[in-house]
Amino acid sequence: MFFFETTGSVLLSGFVESFDIDDDLSAFSSNSTVHNLRNQYKGDIVVLLTAAAYPGVAGKAKRIAARNANAYCIVELPSAAGAAMTGAHEIAHLIGARHQRCVVCLMGGCDPLTNHHGYLVGTAFRTIMVQQGCGSGARTRIGRFSNPDAPFMGFDTGNYWNKNAKKIRNRAGKVACFRESPDYSSGGNGQAYILTSIDGPSTVPNCQGYYPYTSTVSQPYQAPLTYKWEISPIGVGNWTVVSTSSSYVLTNPTNWPNFWMTLRLTVTDANGWTGFSFKEIQRVSCLDDGGDDRTIAPIDNTITHYPNPVRDILTLQKISADSQVSIFDSKGIQVRDFATSQEKENQQVLSLARLYPGVYWLTVKNTHQTFTFKFVKL
Repeated sequence: MFFFETTGSVLLSGFVESFDIDDDLSAFSSNSTVHNLRNQYKGDIVVLLTAAAYPGVAGKAKRIAARNANAYCIVELPSAAGAAMTGAHEIAHLIGARHQRCVVCLMGGCDPLTNHHGYLVGTAFRTIMVQQGCGSGARTRIGRFSNPDAPFMGFDTGNYWNKNAKKIRNRAGKVACFRESPDYSSGGNGQAYILTSIDGPSTVPNCQGYYPYTSTVSQPYQAPLTYKWEISPIGVGNWTVVSTSSSYVLTNPTNWPNFWMTLRLTVTDANGWTGFSFKEIQRVSCLDDGGDDRTIAPIDNTITHYPNPVRDILTLQKISADSQVSIFDSKGIQVRDFATSQEKENQQVLSLARLYPGVYWLTVKNTHQTFTFKFVKL
């Protein structure tokens, strides 16, 4: 499992894209304003999120296995996340991952060399680094880098010659040192940072209600603190100030222009030190518009499981049909995914015969809840 932390996001004033992604990437990576912002935010990797529509391509990295000077990429905003996963794709290129392994391909990035390529999964899926086409047909991209040790729905996601995950793991430490970490205790280089975070729901119903968000600020800082809460429909611009107190209450998500919003908190202390925190919030549909009787005991929606310890078969009960089931090992590495086809109503039977004995964590996610428990495989 790999984690990327956003150090900052700003609108790049004065930069005008063209219809040529190579020209834009060259101009972006040599732009002095971009270099200054990178130094200010101490970003190891720099991504230009753009609304420009480039013919036949959704993103491009400056270099595969980039060095400090060329750790730049461009990603079309509609393809940055979601099913396309172009943002993760281009960032992985900069760390060292390559496209699918092949000898002849009409699309760029394929080659028969090295062992850090994407992989075709089963007959319908592809890992993050596999391009659409190139003889593979239409496939759904899964949120995985190729890894022979992490199957997906019973299918291998890599082999000896195709293991993006190992390349990323081995080179991530070098990329993380392209810029020094922010100095959280002093004003090094004239810039100091305050550690801050946002506490509150990541999902809110598409109806009237009150959803509180509070700030957590860690020492050291010099009181008093000032706060600025902003919200944006795209996360990189069009910010609207919604509160200047230590907390913010969201009251009307029905007015949002889309189903995702980004909440940004800026905290400043008496010395001018600053801290930033971001939280993505998803708007979901209300269950219904009817009334309720709150004197009635709530329905027990707690997912149950048995047996534990388990040898081969694990049964989940009270699980909805829209659930995503994942298993992680004791190191936090995702090792299995399961489809949600239920043999009985509200019941899911999982075959764990291929798991090695040990301690694992199972997570169930659906539109209503996230449920996690630990189990032992015998």
